[in-house]
Amino acid sequence: MLVFLLKRGTKLLSAIVNIAVVLAIISLFFWILAEIQYPFNSQIFINWGGKHYVPGFWGLHFLAQEPASFFGLQLVRNTGLYAEAPMFSFVLSVAFIFNLFYLKHSPTYYFRGIVLFATIITTVSTTGLLICFLALVGNLVMKHWDLYTRLPRRKKYYIWIGLGGLLLVGLSLIWINKVNTFQGSVSIRSDDIKAGWNSFLQSPIFGNGLGNLRAIKRLMASYRLMKGGNHGFSLGILQILSYGGVIFLAFYLIPLIMAFMRKHYVDAFVLLLVMVLLTLTIVNETPLLIFILIFMVCKELPNWRNEND
Repeated sequence: MLVFLLKRGTKLLSAIVNIAVVLAIISLFFWILAEIQYPFNSQIFINWGGKHYVPGFWGLHFLAQEPASFFGLQLVRNTGLYAEAPMFSFVLSVAFIFNLFYLKHSPTYYFRGIVLFATIITTVSTTGLLICFLALVGNLVMKHWDLYTRLPRRKKYYIWIGLGGLLLVGLSLIWINKVNTFQGSVSIRSDDIKAGWNSFLQSPIFGNGLGNLRAIKRLMASYRLMKGGNHGFSLGILQILSYGGVIFLAFYLIPLIMAFMRKHYVDAFVLLLVMVLLTLTIVNETPLLIFILIFMVCKELPNWRNEND
């Protein structure tokens, strides 16, 4: 796999982004049908958040979650192939990041970016919107960095004040929409932070054991552990810390450390965005995240530049 990534890494990345774009286009078609209230004609039984049926179209696409408010608009949540919109948003966000920073020379660069961004909006995922916002601001800064370095110090201060204000306003709007739309989700997320952090503090170096979710659950609020309660954990980085402590977390940070050591700041920023996704979403054991970590480690190896330039 290492040899394959060294020789075909960029092509593999492009293929993954293209697959995400195809899934996004298909999901957008069915999402539009749901928005115009085209009659559902199929359903599927799932056991996620309780056993229940979810409606869909022709057995190809299903709406697994209820509509949600998005800045005052009531939108159907696009869940794609997943039982929850945040998981679909995670896949789309990763594809958006890789397309934005690594596939700029592709003739379909702008088309793919627009499709991925539009689909992330239809998931009504606060995390996805946050990642897109941070990625676009970061890309803008990097694109004009050479021009920035030649500016007088006073103008640099104005730029940082402006960017800081833009970030503050953008993050505030996203957070306000989150609180107004998913009040129950915010409450559960707060309890997850408390339970995950307290579990980590019980064994901060070596953790409580890989896969030992019980160490977190027993510290959750009692109402979540009752029959029908939401006892799922939602924060990947705290689950890592609870499972294996700082030693386990260090493995996830290896590509980020390598990127900073080799002064590949674009890679470092991409990995920081991935860490945000890992912090806010329970994706620490997904194949896609594991692939990203392996891919980025290979990307920081000296031979990568020779094989993929």
